[in-house]
Amino acid sequence: MSNLKKWLIGGLSLAVAATMAAGLAACSDDVKKDDGENKPPVTGTTEIEWQFTGHHTDETLTGYCFDYYILLNLFNDGSVAGSGYNQLSMDSSAYDKNSGFYEKWWTGSWEETKNSEGLDCIKLNVRYDEDAKNIMGGGFATSRFEYELYPTSEGTITFTLDCPIFSGRQQQVTGSKTVKYSDLNAFIQGNLCVFEEPEYAVMFDSASDRVPGRLYLQEDGTALFYVGNVDPATNQAKYVISQTWSWTYDGGKLVIKTGATSQIEATINGTKATIKYDRNAMGNTISYTMECADISALEDLTPDQPAAPETILTFKGEKGGSLVLYSDNTGVMNSQGVHSMNITWEYKDGKLTVTETDNGKKHEAVIEGKKATVTYTASYGTYDLSDTFVCNDISAIIK
Repeated sequence: MSNLKKWLIGGLSLAVAATMAAGLAACSDDVKKDDGENKPPVTGTTEIEWQFTGHHTDETLTGYCFDYYILLNLFNDGSVAGSGYNQLSMDSSAYDKNSGFYEKWWTGSWEETKNSEGLDCIKLNVRYDEDAKNIMGGGFATSRFEYELYPTSEGTITFTLDCPIFSGRQQQVTGSKTVKYSDLNAFIQGNLCVFEEPEYAVMFDSASDRVPGRLYLQEDGTALFYVGNVDPATNQAKYVISQTWSWTYDGGKLVIKTGATSQIEATINGTKATIKYDRNAMGNTISYTMECADISALEDLTPDQPAAPETILTFKGEKGGSLVLYSDNTGVMNSQGVHSMNITWEYKDGKLTVTETDNGKKHEAVIEGKKATVTYTASYGTYDLSDTFVCNDISAIIK
C-alpha cells in the first residue's frame, strides 16, 4: 500500500522525542555495517528466538488517529525483522492488505557475544527497511543502528529502539524468549482499537463515511469531539477522542464553544440539527458535517457554564497579529491579523510554552528578564504567515 494512502487514512501529526534507556548503547550513522545482507542462507525452520514489543503513543498524535504498536523479532538464524501497526487506522484486515500496517520497518542481524569488558550481551544491528518512510514529507529513512542488549535475571530485555515514525522517534520496547505473537496477523489482531462510546444526551454523527466524526453532548455541558476511520474489513467506523469542548442550548439556539473565543452554531430545522466544523491540521483543512435527528433531549438540561476566563497577558505581533493568554491556560494566537489558532499555555521552571490546540505544535518563548518573545513560523506554499509576538512584562504568570 502506498505511503500516500496510509497518510490519507491516518491523518496529520507532529514529531516527538523519547529518552534513552539505561543499560543500552546505541548509535546511528551511514557507515556500512553487518545487517545480515551477506549472511549465507540457513537451512531448516526459522523460528523466533527473541520477540520485542512496544507502544508509541502521545496525546498530540492520537487526536489525529496515530497510535503505533511495534514488533521486533530476532530469529534463530541470526536475522532480524520488525514491523509497525497504527492502531488508529482502525484497519483489522490481514497484514498484506492492511492500510495501517508497515511490515518492513527494520531488517538486520544479531548475535550473542561479549562486550568490550567481557560481559555477555546481544549485539543487535538493524537498518530501516523498505516500509520505513517519512509519512509527513515522504522519502525513505536509511539510518542504521547498533545496540548492546543485556538480559535481566528474569530473562527479559528492555531498550530504546529508534523508530521510523514520521521523521524518526525513539520508543522503549521489552522482549524475552516468550513469543506472544506467532505471526503478523496475530500481532494486528492483538492490538486492534476497541471503541468505547461515552455517555451522552445527544449525539451528532458525520453524514459522510469518508470523513467520520462524532460529537457527543453530555448532560454536564461537555462536548466531546471524536474523529475516526472506517475499518475496510468490516465497513464499520471506529472513533477516538480528539477535542473536549462545551455546549449551550438556549432559546432554540445550540452553540458549541470550541475555544476561548471561538464557537460553532448549529443549524436547526425542527428537532434536527447540523453542525459543520472545519479542522485546521497544519495548513490542511478537514471538513466535518455532523447531524442529529432529534435534539429535544437538550431542552430539559441546564448545565452549569464555566465563567469566562480572564485575559492575563497580551503579546503584540510584529506583523499585526497578537497572542492572548487567558487565566484557564488557554488562549488565542492570531498571526498577521488573518490566521487565528486556539492555544494552551504553560509556565513552568522558568519556561513559557505555547501549544497549538489543533496540531500540538509547541512554541517556547525566549525570556529576558520580564520580557518574553514567541516566534510563530508557518508557510503554506508561497503564503507566509510567520509572526513574532512580544510582551514586555510577563510577571503576571510568574509564580
